[in-house]
Amino acid sequence: MARITGSIEDTWLLDGVDGPARRAASCHLLPCVGDRIWFVREGDDCFITAVLERAQPGSSRTLDLGDDVTLKAGRSLGVEVPQIRVRASKATAALAELSLFAKTAVSHVTKRTMVGSVLERVVDHFTSHAQTSQRTVDGLDQLTARDLDHRAQNTLCLGGEHTMIEGRALVKADGDQIHIG
Repeated sequence: MARITGSIEDTWLLDGVDGPARRAASCHLLPCVGDRIWFVREGDDCFITAVLERAQPGSSRTLDLGDDVTLKAGRSLGVEVPQIRVRASKATAALAELSLFAKTAVSHVTKRTMVGSVLERVVDHFTSHAQTSQRTVDGLDQLTARDLDHRAQNTLCLGGEHTMIEGRALVKADGDQIHIG
């Protein structure tokens, strides 16, 4: 056993041990100065095999797992923490089924593309704001509502080869000029 007295790049200096020590491939906890560690020495090679005690209990711990890491579990893998942060330049997820429960979700995305066969939204209130909005529907576009209110500040254009306006009790057209035909 020894205490770490210093570090130089990816090596550590140990109290009472000549020469620097490297982390063994199985020692994933990144050691800190002052930590009590286990080490093994063979010839000129010295390896830290485990961090036994942190110099500052409660300090953050960094797991350095090297290059590529794969976690495998037979049934499930759980992570329970008050806060989780993930930072990556690229992320890929392939899921057969996804359930997400969140009290609040905020995303800031430069571009989002969603491809799917069915999209269903069930919400109590839906608000959308955009500088420009465009939607193309190849088939039927149908809206069913108790009341419908569409307003345009300048021009409202409804057009089609056949355009029908029907009111069961009242149809009203109001304007300074009304052109029919």
